[in-house]
Amino acid sequence: MTGIGGRRLARRIGSGPALAALAAAALGCVPGLGPVRLGAVRGQVVDAASGSAVAGAEVVEWWRGAGRMGGPQPVQHARWATTDAAGAFALEPGVAWSPSLWLTRSYGPAYSIYHADYGLQHAGVRREVPLVLRLDRAAAAQGATELAAICRGEVRDAGSRRLAELACRERPTRNPDR
Repeated sequence: MTGIGGRRLARRIGSGPALAALAAAALGCVPGLGPVRLGAVRGQVVDAASGSAVAGAEVVEWWRGAGRMGGPQPVQHARWATTDAAGAFALEPGVAWSPSLWLTRSYGPAYSIYHADYGLQHAGVRREVPLVLRLDRAAAAQGATELAAICRGEVRDAGSRRLAELACRERPTRNPDR
């Protein structure tokens, strides 16, 4: 820092605890460099009311980036698995090679589930092992608005494109303005 403004700032910050706090805050905002290693995830999807297994559900693991100025958090990476007859699913360990995931701060994993009988439902961030995701028939209509936007092609990240393939009767149309 040079000039009068730089010296004033240096005097205000000082060289003690204030400087250390500023450095720690700045480092906390810097993402790690390199691809993100995604761990193995094992779990089951069940009906919330009966506890019975839900076969054929699509589980989506979302990793989101920081939104700009309070805007929506863009999807940086998504991976998915389909449940078997016992409602079990597995996401194998891997590496997220998306530069947008490892060059910016990312948040995840958060989970969503799609099933034709239950619609699109969000399970949010889950940490339990094994992971148990519950679908509620009463909540089936809640994801309809979001799913409609996905079917119209308004949301074009990889996870949403996969949901469109599964949930939309017609192929999503692309918005020519995008």
